[in-house]
Amino acid sequence: MSEYNSSFYVSLIYRALKSNDIKAVVIYIDSPGGVASTMESMFYAVRKLSEEKVTVAYVGGMAASGAYYVASACRYIVASPSSVVGNVGIIAVVPPLVVPSEYVIETGPYKATGFSYLYFPFNVSHILEKMANNIIEARRNRIRLTFHEIIQGKLYFAVEAIRLGLVDYEGSLIDAIELAAREAGLREYDIIYLNKGESSLPILPETLSWNITYSSLLSRYSKPTILLLYVPRASFTFIREDMLRYYSRECHSSVASYEVVLDLSHKNLITLLQFQTLQEKFMRYGAYIKIVASSEELTYALDKAKVLIIPTPSLDYSDEEIKVVMDYLDKGGRILLLFDPSLSYAYYMNSLSSRLGIVFSEGYLYNMKNCFGYYRNIYVYPSTADDLSENVSAIVLFTATHIYSNFTSYFEASNGTMSLVTENEDLFKPIVYSEKIVAIGDQTFLNTLNTCVADNRLFIDNIVRYLLKEKD
Repeated sequence: MSEYNSSFYVSLIYRALKSNDIKAVVIYIDSPGGVASTMESMFYAVRKLSEEKVTVAYVGGMAASGAYYVASACRYIVASPSSVVGNVGIIAVVPPLVVPSEYVIETGPYKATGFSYLYFPFNVSHILEKMANNIIEARRNRIRLTFHEIIQGKLYFAVEAIRLGLVDYEGSLIDAIELAAREAGLREYDIIYLNKGESSLPILPETLSWNITYSSLLSRYSKPTILLLYVPRASFTFIREDMLRYYSRECHSSVASYEVVLDLSHKNLITLLQFQTLQEKFMRYGAYIKIVASSEELTYALDKAKVLIIPTPSLDYSDEEIKVVMDYLDKGGRILLLFDPSLSYAYYMNSLSSRLGIVFSEGYLYNMKNCFGYYRNIYVYPSTADDLSENVSAIVLFTATHIYSNFTSYFEASNGTMSLVTENEDLFKPIVYSEKIVAIGDQTFLNTLNTCVADNRLFIDNIVRYLLKEKD
Protein backbone atom coordinates (compact mmCIF):
# COMPACT_ATOMS: atom_id res chain seq x y z
CA MET A 1 0.00 0.00 0.00
CA SER A 2 1.23 3.45 -0.85
CA GLU A 3 0.77 6.89 0.60
CA TYR A 4 -1.58 7.56 -2.33
CA ASN A 5 -4.39 5.41 -0.94
CA SER A 6 -3.58 5.12 2.77
CA SER A 7 -5.71 8.13 3.65
CA PHE A 8 -8.66 6.48 1.90
CA TYR A 9 -8.41 3.32 3.97
CA VAL A 10 -7.89 5.26 7.18
CA SER A 11 -11.06 7.20 6.34
CA LEU A 12 -12.92 3.89 5.97
CA ILE A 13 -11.69 2.81 9.37
CA TYR A 14 -12.82 6.12 10.84
CA ARG A 15 -16.22 5.67 9.22
CA ALA A 16 -16.55 2.22 10.78
CA LEU A 17 -15.46 3.59 14.13
CA LYS A 18 -18.08 6.35 14.19
CA SER A 19 -20.99 4.43 12.69
CA ASN A 20 -23.49 3.08 15.22
CA ASP A 21 -24.72 0.61 12.63
CA ILE A 22 -21.35 -1.11 12.22
CA LYS A 23 -20.75 -3.58 15.05
CA ALA A 24 -17.80 -5.58 13.69
CA VAL A 25 -15.22 -5.17 10.94
CA VAL A 26 -13.41 -7.79 8.86
CA ILE A 27 -10.29 -6.54 7.08
CA TYR A 28 -9.28 -8.58 4.05
CA ILE A 29 -5.49 -8.60 3.58
CA ASP A 30 -3.35 -9.91 0.75
CA SER A 31 -0.33 -7.66 0.72
CA PRO A 32 3.48 -7.64 1.07
CA GLY A 33 3.35 -4.37 3.01
CA GLY A 34 4.42 -0.93 1.94
CA VAL A 35 5.91 2.37 3.02
CA ALA A 36 6.63 2.51 6.77
CA SER A 37 4.69 5.68 7.50
CA THR A 38 1.63 4.30 5.69
CA MET A 39 1.72 0.96 7.51
CA GLU A 40 2.16 2.71 10.84
CA SER A 41 -0.84 4.99 10.28
CA MET A 42 -2.92 1.96 9.34
CA PHE A 43 -1.78 0.03 12.42
CA TYR A 44 -2.71 2.79 14.83
CA ALA A 45 -6.05 3.40 13.10
CA VAL A 46 -6.98 -0.30 13.26
CA ARG A 47 -5.80 -0.54 16.86
CA LYS A 48 -8.10 2.36 17.77
CA LEU A 49 -10.97 0.63 15.99
CA SER A 50 -10.23 -2.62 17.85
CA GLU A 51 -10.58 -0.83 21.17
CA GLU A 52 -14.18 0.05 20.31
CA LYS A 53 -15.42 -2.76 18.08
CA VAL A 54 -14.75 -6.36 17.11
CA THR A 55 -12.11 -6.57 14.40
CA VAL A 56 -10.95 -9.63 12.49
CA ALA A 57 -8.15 -9.68 9.93
CA TYR A 58 -8.55 -12.25 7.17
CA VAL A 59 -5.36 -13.19 5.32
CA GLY A 60 -6.19 -14.43 1.84
CA GLY A 61 -2.70 -15.05 0.55
CA MET A 62 -0.14 -12.92 2.33
CA ALA A 63 0.22 -10.56 5.25
CA ALA A 64 3.91 -9.78 5.24
CA SER A 65 5.93 -7.11 6.99
CA GLY A 66 3.80 -3.95 7.25
CA ALA A 67 0.68 -5.86 6.21
CA TYR A 68 1.09 -8.24 9.15
CA TYR A 69 1.74 -5.20 11.33
CA VAL A 70 -1.73 -3.94 10.38
CA ALA A 71 -3.29 -7.40 10.86
CA SER A 72 -1.84 -7.69 14.36
CA ALA A 73 -3.85 -4.64 15.43
CA CYS A 74 -7.07 -6.63 14.96
CA ARG A 75 -8.53 -8.64 17.81
CA TYR A 76 -8.32 -11.84 15.79
CA ILE A 77 -6.47 -13.06 12.71
CA VAL A 78 -7.86 -15.77 10.42
CA ALA A 79 -5.82 -17.12 7.51
CA SER A 80 -6.39 -19.57 4.68
CA PRO A 81 -4.21 -22.70 5.02
CA SER A 82 -1.71 -21.74 2.33
CA SER A 83 -1.42 -18.11 3.35
CA VAL A 84 1.89 -16.81 4.67
CA VAL A 85 2.37 -14.24 7.41
CA GLY A 86 5.25 -12.59 9.24
CA ASN A 87 8.39 -11.17 7.65
CA VAL A 88 8.46 -8.52 10.37
CA GLY A 89 11.24 -6.09 9.58
CA ILE A 90 12.42 -3.08 7.67
CA ILE A 91 14.14 -2.40 4.38
CA ALA A 92 15.87 0.96 4.47
CA VAL A 93 18.03 2.81 1.97
CA VAL A 94 20.69 4.83 3.74
CA PRO A 95 21.11 8.53 3.04
CA PRO A 96 23.62 9.18 0.26
CA LEU A 97 27.05 10.65 0.64
CA VAL A 98 26.79 14.11 -0.87
CA VAL A 99 29.51 15.66 -2.98
CA PRO A 100 29.55 19.33 -1.94
CA SER A 101 28.95 22.08 -4.48
CA GLU A 102 30.29 25.61 -4.56
CA TYR A 103 27.13 26.72 -6.38
CA VAL A 104 24.50 25.14 -4.13
CA ILE A 105 25.00 25.82 -0.44
CA GLU A 106 23.29 24.26 2.53
CA THR A 107 23.15 25.55 6.10
CA GLY A 108 24.28 22.44 7.95
CA PRO A 109 26.10 19.12 7.45
CA TYR A 110 22.86 17.09 7.47
CA LYS A 111 20.64 19.55 5.59
CA ALA A 112 21.05 17.71 2.29
CA THR A 113 20.69 14.19 3.69
CA GLY A 114 18.72 14.62 6.91
CA PHE A 115 20.55 11.86 8.73
CA SER A 116 24.01 10.75 9.68
CA TYR A 117 25.27 8.13 7.22
CA LEU A 118 27.09 6.33 10.02
CA TYR A 119 24.30 6.27 12.61
CA PHE A 120 21.30 5.84 10.32
CA PRO A 121 21.12 2.09 11.16
CA PHE A 122 20.41 3.02 14.78
CA ASN A 123 17.43 5.13 13.66
CA VAL A 124 16.12 2.15 11.70
CA SER A 125 16.63 -0.18 14.67
CA HIS A 126 14.51 2.09 16.86
CA ILE A 127 11.67 1.94 14.34
CA LEU A 128 11.97 -1.86 14.17
CA GLU A 129 11.96 -2.10 17.96
CA LYS A 130 8.75 -0.08 18.15
CA MET A 131 7.13 -2.19 15.44
CA ALA A 132 8.01 -5.50 17.09
CA ASN A 133 6.94 -4.35 20.55
CA ASN A 134 3.62 -3.11 19.17
CA ILE A 135 3.01 -6.53 17.62
CA ILE A 136 3.93 -8.31 20.87
CA GLU A 137 1.60 -6.03 22.83
CA ALA A 138 -1.23 -6.44 20.32
CA ARG A 139 -0.96 -10.23 20.33
CA ARG A 140 -0.56 -10.21 24.12
CA ASN A 141 -0.23 -13.69 25.62
CA ARG A 142 -0.89 -15.47 22.33
CA ILE A 143 2.44 -14.98 20.61
CA ARG A 144 5.11 -17.60 21.31
CA LEU A 145 8.08 -15.90 19.71
CA THR A 146 10.68 -13.79 21.45
CA PHE A 147 11.48 -10.26 20.34
CA HIS A 148 14.63 -11.40 18.56
CA GLU A 149 12.83 -14.28 16.85
CA ILE A 150 10.16 -11.90 15.58
CA ILE A 151 12.59 -9.45 13.99
CA GLN A 152 14.45 -12.12 12.02
CA GLY A 153 11.99 -11.53 9.19
CA LYS A 154 10.78 -15.10 8.67
CA LEU A 155 7.58 -15.97 6.82
CA TYR A 156 5.30 -18.69 8.19
CA PHE A 157 2.51 -20.72 6.63
CA ALA A 158 -0.81 -20.51 8.45
CA VAL A 159 -0.47 -23.85 10.26
CA GLU A 160 2.86 -22.91 11.80
CA ALA A 161 1.73 -19.33 12.36
CA ILE A 162 -1.17 -20.61 14.48
CA ARG A 163 1.21 -22.72 16.57
CA LEU A 164 3.44 -19.69 17.12
CA GLY A 165 0.56 -17.39 17.99
CA LEU A 166 0.88 -15.16 14.95
CA VAL A 167 -2.55 -16.28 13.68
CA ASP A 168 -5.59 -17.36 15.69
CA TYR A 169 -7.56 -19.56 13.31
CA GLU A 170 -7.34 -21.28 9.97
CA GLY A 171 -10.29 -20.78 7.66
CA SER A 172 -12.03 -18.88 4.90
CA LEU A 173 -13.34 -15.36 4.59
CA ILE A 174 -16.77 -16.71 5.58
CA ASP A 175 -15.23 -18.12 8.76
CA ALA A 176 -13.74 -14.72 9.51
CA ILE A 177 -17.10 -13.00 9.01
CA GLU A 178 -18.89 -15.52 11.22
CA LEU A 179 -16.23 -15.10 13.91
CA ALA A 180 -16.68 -11.33 13.86
CA ALA A 181 -20.46 -11.63 14.11
CA ARG A 182 -20.25 -14.17 16.92
CA GLU A 183 -17.83 -12.06 18.95
CA ALA A 184 -20.09 -9.03 18.44
CA GLY A 185 -23.11 -11.01 19.65
CA LEU A 186 -24.92 -10.76 16.33
CA ARG A 187 -27.38 -13.40 15.11
CA GLU A 188 -28.81 -11.49 12.21
CA TYR A 189 -26.69 -9.03 10.29
CA ASP A 190 -25.97 -7.52 6.92
CA ILE A 191 -22.53 -7.47 5.29
CA ILE A 192 -21.43 -4.10 3.96
CA TYR A 193 -18.36 -3.72 1.76
CA LEU A 194 -16.95 -0.35 2.75
CA ASN A 195 -14.59 -0.07 -0.23
CA LYS A 196 -16.95 -1.54 -2.83
CA GLY A 197 -16.60 0.13 -6.20
CA GLU A 198 -13.28 1.75 -5.35
CA SER A 199 -11.08 -0.44 -7.57
CA SER A 200 -10.04 2.62 -9.57
CA LEU A 201 -8.06 4.01 -6.67
CA PRO A 202 -4.56 5.20 -7.63
CA ILE A 203 -2.83 2.23 -6.03
CA LEU A 204 0.92 2.16 -6.47
CA PRO A 205 1.47 -0.76 -8.88
CA GLU A 206 4.89 -1.72 -7.52
CA THR A 207 3.51 -2.58 -4.08
CA LEU A 208 1.04 -5.06 -5.55
CA SER A 209 3.47 -6.91 -7.80
CA TRP A 210 5.72 -9.82 -6.90
CA ASN A 211 8.08 -8.57 -9.63
CA ILE A 212 8.87 -5.52 -7.55
CA THR A 213 12.49 -4.34 -7.67
CA TYR A 214 14.44 -1.99 -5.51
CA SER A 215 15.16 0.09 -8.59
CA SER A 216 11.44 0.82 -8.99
CA LEU A 217 11.15 1.69 -5.33
CA LEU A 218 14.16 3.97 -5.42
CA SER A 219 12.81 5.74 -8.47
CA ARG A 220 9.54 6.34 -6.64
CA TYR A 221 10.89 7.46 -3.27
CA SER A 222 13.74 9.72 -2.27
CA LYS A 223 16.52 8.60 0.03
CA PRO A 224 16.47 7.73 2.84
CA THR A 225 13.59 5.32 2.24
CA ILE A 226 12.05 3.11 4.94
CA LEU A 227 9.79 0.26 3.86
CA LEU A 228 7.83 -2.36 5.77
CA LEU A 229 7.72 -4.63 2.77
CA TYR A 230 8.38 -8.19 1.62
CA VAL A 231 10.02 -8.28 -1.82
CA PRO A 232 10.72 -11.92 -2.76
CA ARG A 233 12.20 -11.31 -6.21
CA ALA A 234 14.05 -8.12 -5.51
CA SER A 235 17.76 -8.04 -6.04
CA PHE A 236 19.87 -6.73 -3.20
CA THR A 237 22.21 -5.16 -5.73
CA PHE A 238 21.84 -1.45 -5.19
CA ILE A 239 23.70 1.21 -7.10
CA ARG A 240 27.04 0.90 -5.36
CA GLU A 241 29.58 3.54 -4.59
CA ASP A 242 31.90 4.32 -7.47
CA MET A 243 34.47 1.57 -7.93
CA LEU A 244 38.13 2.29 -8.49
CA ARG A 245 38.77 1.72 -12.18
CA TYR A 246 42.20 1.64 -13.76
CA TYR A 247 42.96 0.71 -17.33
CA SER A 248 46.23 -0.64 -18.62
CA ARG A 249 47.18 2.51 -20.45
CA GLU A 250 46.90 4.47 -17.20
CA CYS A 251 48.99 2.13 -15.12
CA HIS A 252 52.41 2.50 -16.65
CA SER A 253 54.74 4.41 -14.39
CA SER A 254 58.26 5.68 -14.68
CA VAL A 255 58.71 5.33 -10.93
CA ALA A 256 61.59 2.95 -10.38
CA SER A 257 60.54 1.55 -7.03
CA TYR A 258 57.34 1.16 -5.11
CA GLU A 259 56.42 -0.96 -2.13
CA VAL A 260 52.71 -1.73 -2.43
CA VAL A 261 50.89 -3.24 -5.42
CA LEU A 262 47.09 -3.12 -5.73
CA ASP A 263 45.80 -5.85 -8.04
CA LEU A 264 42.92 -4.88 -10.33
CA SER A 265 43.84 -7.42 -13.01
CA HIS A 266 40.87 -9.68 -12.23
CA LYS A 267 38.16 -7.03 -12.30
CA ASN A 268 38.76 -6.58 -8.61
CA LEU A 269 36.18 -4.46 -6.79
CA ILE A 270 37.19 -1.75 -4.36
CA THR A 271 35.40 1.54 -3.84
CA LEU A 272 37.06 4.92 -4.11
CA LEU A 273 36.51 5.50 -0.39
CA GLN A 274 38.17 2.19 0.50
CA PHE A 275 41.11 2.88 -1.79
CA GLN A 276 41.48 6.35 -0.32
CA THR A 277 41.81 4.90 3.18
CA LEU A 278 44.51 2.46 2.05
CA GLN A 279 46.31 5.15 0.10
CA GLU A 280 46.37 7.54 3.06
CA LYS A 281 47.52 4.89 5.53
CA PHE A 282 50.32 3.49 3.40
CA MET A 283 51.46 6.96 2.38
CA ARG A 284 51.75 7.91 6.04
CA TYR A 285 54.36 5.18 6.40
CA GLY A 286 56.18 6.20 3.24
CA ALA A 287 54.74 3.57 0.89
CA TYR A 288 53.48 4.25 -2.62
CA ILE A 289 50.60 2.19 -4.03
CA LYS A 290 51.07 0.97 -7.58
CA ILE A 291 47.85 -0.11 -9.33
CA VAL A 292 48.09 -2.88 -11.92
CA ALA A 293 45.35 -3.87 -14.34
CA SER A 294 46.79 -6.90 -16.16
CA SER A 295 48.55 -10.15 -15.33
CA GLU A 296 51.66 -8.99 -17.16
CA GLU A 297 51.85 -5.82 -15.10
CA LEU A 298 51.28 -7.79 -11.92
CA THR A 299 54.17 -10.14 -12.68
CA TYR A 300 56.49 -7.22 -13.38
CA ALA A 301 55.36 -5.16 -10.38
CA LEU A 302 55.84 -7.98 -7.86
CA ASP A 303 59.58 -8.03 -8.54
CA LYS A 304 59.88 -4.82 -6.54
CA ALA A 305 56.83 -4.98 -4.25
CA LYS A 306 56.88 -5.44 -0.52
CA VAL A 307 53.10 -5.78 -0.18
CA LEU A 308 50.45 -7.11 -2.56
CA ILE A 309 46.83 -6.07 -1.93
CA ILE A 310 44.14 -8.19 -3.57
CA PRO A 311 40.60 -6.82 -3.12
CA THR A 312 37.47 -8.76 -4.10
CA PRO A 313 38.07 -10.31 -7.56
CA SER A 314 35.39 -10.98 -10.19
CA LEU A 315 37.51 -13.39 -12.23
CA ASP A 316 39.32 -16.52 -11.09
CA TYR A 317 43.10 -16.81 -11.05
CA SER A 318 44.88 -19.16 -13.46
CA ASP A 319 47.54 -21.66 -12.39
CA GLU A 320 50.22 -19.43 -13.92
CA GLU A 321 49.00 -16.39 -11.99
CA ILE A 322 48.81 -18.37 -8.76
CA LYS A 323 52.41 -19.51 -9.26
CA VAL A 324 53.50 -15.87 -9.66
CA VAL A 325 51.85 -15.00 -6.34
CA MET A 326 53.28 -18.03 -4.52
CA ASP A 327 56.77 -17.31 -5.85
CA TYR A 328 56.35 -13.75 -4.59
CA LEU A 329 55.54 -15.09 -1.11
CA ASP A 330 58.52 -17.45 -1.18
CA LYS A 331 60.77 -14.46 -1.84
CA GLY A 332 59.51 -12.70 1.29
CA GLY A 333 56.54 -10.75 -0.02
CA ARG A 334 53.41 -10.09 2.02
CA ILE A 335 49.77 -10.18 0.96
CA LEU A 336 46.57 -8.48 2.12
CA LEU A 337 43.48 -10.37 0.95
CA LEU A 338 40.23 -8.40 1.13
CA PHE A 339 36.97 -10.14 0.28
CA ASP A 340 33.55 -8.54 0.65
CA PRO A 341 30.51 -10.88 0.34
CA SER A 342 28.34 -7.93 -0.72
CA LEU A 343 30.42 -7.43 -3.88
CA SER A 344 31.01 -10.86 -5.40
CA TYR A 345 31.05 -14.62 -4.88
CA ALA A 346 33.86 -16.11 -2.82
CA TYR A 347 34.68 -18.59 -5.60
CA TYR A 348 36.89 -16.13 -7.46
CA MET A 349 38.96 -15.19 -4.43
CA ASN A 350 39.15 -18.83 -3.33
CA SER A 351 40.67 -19.83 -6.67
CA LEU A 352 43.79 -18.12 -5.34
CA SER A 353 43.42 -18.07 -1.56
CA SER A 354 42.70 -21.80 -1.24
CA ARG A 355 46.22 -22.45 -2.54
CA LEU A 356 47.46 -20.28 0.32
CA GLY A 357 45.53 -22.20 2.98
CA ILE A 358 42.58 -19.81 3.14
CA VAL A 359 38.96 -20.32 2.08
CA PHE A 360 36.38 -17.53 2.33
CA SER A 361 32.84 -18.67 3.07
CA GLU A 362 29.85 -17.70 0.95
CA GLY A 363 27.10 -15.76 2.69
CA TYR A 364 27.61 -13.39 5.58
CA LEU A 365 27.76 -13.27 9.38
CA TYR A 366 25.18 -11.55 11.55
CA ASN A 367 24.26 -10.97 15.17
CA MET A 368 20.72 -10.02 16.14
CA LYS A 369 21.67 -8.89 19.66
CA ASN A 370 25.24 -7.60 19.76
CA CYS A 371 25.67 -5.42 16.71
CA PHE A 372 26.50 -1.88 15.69
CA GLY A 373 23.02 -0.56 15.00
CA TYR A 374 22.24 -3.23 12.41
CA TYR A 375 22.39 -7.02 12.50
CA ARG A 376 25.09 -7.35 9.79
CA ASN A 377 27.44 -4.88 11.49
CA ILE A 378 29.20 -7.33 13.80
CA TYR A 379 31.73 -6.82 16.57
CA VAL A 380 35.02 -8.66 16.20
CA TYR A 381 37.67 -9.21 18.87
CA PRO A 382 41.35 -10.22 18.76
CA SER A 383 42.15 -13.70 20.06
CA THR A 384 45.82 -13.02 20.78
CA ALA A 385 47.99 -10.07 21.73
CA ASP A 386 50.41 -9.23 18.93
CA ASP A 387 51.34 -6.47 16.49
CA LEU A 388 48.04 -6.67 14.62
CA SER A 389 45.91 -6.43 17.75
CA GLU A 390 47.99 -3.79 19.55
CA ASN A 391 45.70 -1.31 21.37
CA VAL A 392 42.66 -2.88 19.69
CA SER A 393 39.83 -4.01 21.97
CA ALA A 394 37.11 -4.42 19.35
CA ILE A 395 36.42 -3.54 15.74
CA VAL A 396 33.24 -3.49 13.66
CA LEU A 397 32.94 -5.25 10.31
CA PHE A 398 30.11 -4.42 7.91
CA THR A 399 28.64 -7.49 6.17
CA ALA A 400 31.57 -9.84 6.70
CA THR A 401 32.12 -13.53 6.05
CA HIS A 402 33.84 -16.36 7.88
CA ILE A 403 37.28 -17.58 6.83
CA TYR A 404 38.34 -21.22 7.01
CA SER A 405 42.06 -21.56 7.71
CA ASN A 406 44.57 -23.34 9.90
CA PHE A 407 46.22 -20.02 10.76
CA THR A 408 46.57 -19.78 14.53
CA SER A 409 46.21 -16.00 14.67
CA TYR A 410 42.74 -14.57 14.11
CA PHE A 411 40.02 -12.16 15.19
CA GLU A 412 36.76 -13.80 16.26
CA ALA A 413 33.18 -12.59 16.04
CA SER A 414 31.27 -11.89 19.25
CA ASN A 415 29.12 -14.51 20.98
CA GLY A 416 25.77 -15.02 19.33
CA THR A 417 27.08 -14.41 15.82
CA MET A 418 25.52 -16.66 13.19
CA SER A 419 26.16 -17.52 9.56
CA LEU A 420 23.49 -17.05 6.93
CA VAL A 421 24.67 -20.31 5.34
CA THR A 422 24.76 -22.60 8.40
CA GLU A 423 22.14 -20.77 10.51
CA ASN A 424 24.10 -21.82 13.59
CA GLU A 425 26.24 -20.11 16.18
CA ASP A 426 29.91 -21.02 16.03
CA LEU A 427 33.41 -19.64 16.46
CA PHE A 428 33.57 -17.47 13.37
CA LYS A 429 36.83 -15.95 12.20
CA PRO A 430 36.35 -13.09 9.73
CA ILE A 431 40.04 -12.15 10.07
CA VAL A 432 42.98 -14.58 9.96
CA TYR A 433 46.67 -13.91 9.53
CA SER A 434 50.15 -15.33 9.49
CA GLU A 435 53.58 -13.76 9.19
CA LYS A 436 53.11 -13.16 5.46
CA ILE A 437 49.35 -13.06 4.88
CA VAL A 438 46.48 -11.04 6.33
CA ALA A 439 43.01 -12.12 5.15
CA ILE A 440 39.87 -10.14 5.99
CA GLY A 441 36.31 -11.11 5.08
CA ASP A 442 35.12 -7.53 4.66
CA GLN A 443 36.10 -4.36 2.82
CA THR A 444 33.43 -1.93 3.97
CA PHE A 445 35.25 -1.30 7.25
CA LEU A 446 37.75 0.63 5.10
CA ASN A 447 35.14 3.20 4.04
CA THR A 448 36.23 6.56 5.38
CA LEU A 449 33.29 7.01 7.77
CA ASN A 450 33.48 3.44 9.05
CA THR A 451 37.08 3.87 10.15
CA CYS A 452 35.74 6.02 13.01
CA VAL A 453 33.82 3.12 14.56
CA ALA A 454 35.20 1.24 17.58
CA ASP A 455 38.96 0.64 17.12
CA ASN A 456 38.78 0.37 13.33
CA ARG A 457 41.22 3.21 12.74
CA LEU A 458 43.83 1.67 15.05
CA PHE A 459 43.33 -1.72 13.45
CA ILE A 460 43.93 -0.35 9.95
CA ASP A 461 47.10 1.37 11.18
CA ASN A 462 48.23 -1.95 12.63
CA ILE A 463 47.57 -3.74 9.32
CA VAL A 464 49.77 -1.29 7.43
CA ARG A 465 52.61 -1.48 9.96
CA TYR A 466 52.31 -5.26 10.14
CA LEU A 467 52.65 -5.64 6.37
CA LEU A 468 55.47 -3.10 6.00
CA LYS A 469 57.59 -4.15 8.95
CA GLU A 470 61.04 -5.52 8.30
CA LYS A 471 61.77 -9.16 8.96
CA ASP A 472 63.23 -9.98 12.36
